[in-house]
Amino acid sequence: MKTTYNYKPIKFFGIAFFITWSTWFISAFLSHNNGSEAAEGTFMGLGLLGPLVAALFMVFGSRNKDLKKDFKNKLVNCMLIKPKYLPLIILLMPAVIVVSIILSRLFGQSIDQLKLTSDFDIMIVTVVLAVISLLVIVLDKEFFFGIKEEPSRVLKSVNA
Repeated sequence: MKTTYNYKPIKFFGIAFFITWSTWFISAFLSHNNGSEAAEGTFMGLGLLGPLVAALFMVFGSRNKDLKKDFKNKLVNCMLIKPKYLPLIILLMPAVIVVSIILSRLFGQSIDQLKLTSDFDIMIVTVVLAVISLLVIVLDKEFFFGIKEEPSRVLKSVNA
């Protein structure tokens, strides 16, 4: 029997925004003090965890065993990811970065935004992650395409 949950999106977003923005305001305040770069970065990072903390608070504060069990299952069961959504999952963030840089170029910013430092190029990281993702898709045929190999064939290819 499938149970329904009483979702509370206003409460979730309220908690997430409060945690995110309060830590970012602290970080902004600290950015005006010399020598507080470590604390500033720490609060920026903590702000990114706002939605995670809100989700954990909402799920584990619900006192609903089915919801907790469903949450834990979704964290560890990769079979719940539909293969048709993988390109979106893999390419969404790089696409957002590229579009944002193109938009900022319209306002006169430099193309050097693609570089995080002089030695680190974000496009290299994007290409590497895309290649790794494609390798995972190709190597895990059973998950992505439902193709099962016989154990004897797999063992023969490993021993060969």
